[in-house]
Amino acid sequence: MGMLHYLKPYDGTVFDNCEHKEIKYTYKRGGGEKKCWSCYIEKEFMTKKETLCSIIDDDGCFKRMYINAVLYDFCDDPADYYTWGGRTRYVRCFNNALIAKGVEWFAYIKFYEVGDSVVKPLSAGKSGVIGAPRQTGGKKKGLPDIYFSKEPGHGPSRLFLSDTKLNVKWYMKYILVVPASTEKEALEFEADIMKNYLLFGS
Repeated sequence: MGMLHYLKPYDGTVFDNCEHKEIKYTYKRGGGEKKCWSCYIEKEFMTKKETLCSIIDDDGCFKRMYINAVLYDFCDDPADYYTWGGRTRYVRCFNNALIAKGVEWFAYIKFYEVGDSVVKPLSAGKSGVIGAPRQTGGKKKGLPDIYFSKEPGHGPSRLFLSDTKLNVKWYMKYILVVPASTEKEALEFEADIMKNYLLFGS
């Protein structure tokens, strides 16, 4: 995890300028102050200006200074992803495409869609392809751990997506990949991206 996030059930804290009659969760980002979860989403997270189009150039490359960071086609049929066979097939193709490009470890950004038009960055993570050398020795055995689960209990990004009033959903066609030379560097890239774009962990 690139940055600590604390999403907890409401504990009775009184928040200034909070107008929500029912508070279910509190949220704290890194060393920041604890906030009403709904206030954070409405007043900070969803008001960010960055979109998929604003953070990449015309060639699909990340505008921040990461070498060879590009968008990868991931899932042409999002509905099929949710079957086990669909997930395995898409992730295996993704794994092979990265290997063909010489990528072992990488940080990444996953996106969400507001309505059916605006696509924005949602979460950052790090992963690696099968056989990538581990920082602690040995090699990574599994496929890249890229998941688009919908369970609210799976963390802040899923809780955000589960709120039907916001009209948001996973955008699964593209993943932005930031190649790294080592697992340690991938972790550093993940932390930097989360900090600079105020993203959730994956």
